[in-house]
Amino acid sequence: GYRRGQAITIGSIGAWYAENGDFDEAIKYYAQALEIIRELKVTSEEPRLLMNLGLVYHHKGNLKKALDFLGRAVELSTSIGNKPAEEYARRYFGFAFLDTDQFEAARAEFQRSGEIATSLGSKIGLAASKVGLGLVDLRTASNRSLLDEGLAEVRRLGDSETVIKGEITLAKWLMSV
Repeated sequence: GYRRGQAITIGSIGAWYAENGDFDEAIKYYAQALEIIRELKVTSEEPRLLMNLGLVYHHKGNLKKALDFLGRAVELSTSIGNKPAEEYARRYFGFAFLDTDQFEAARAEFQRSGEIATSLGSKIGLAASKVGLGLVDLRTASNRSLLDEGLAEVRRLGDSETVIKGEITLAKWLMSV
């Protein structure tokens, strides 16, 4: 009813703030939406809001909170059997692990994300997980081949979000060597 619609609207306002770089406001709105969803016991909506909070904290550079929210999104989406949400949460959990130099944890999340994407028939999800695995290879073995292959695929499939994430991470790595 009304409260669920209110939560969706508040979450959409949070998304607008996140897209426009006002992460503190985004957090405020996402947290309000999450509170309503929990009050209504609409478990199916929680993983998306937990992921959004994790992504915003990641953008803010608060990797500890990003890992916490993304980990909870993975746990909840897994427990309720929401495979698309689990695939997406695991992918971004992998990126957060990568940014904290936890390479084996990142690799495990990207591999699982790719397996789920394959089971769902998601070419974009599979290509994005390949970008993540390629970034792990780049950081641990200075090997770019999987990353280049994954970037070509996400570019071809029109996943600009993953292209940007992959290219920024590649540029940071190139500047550090």
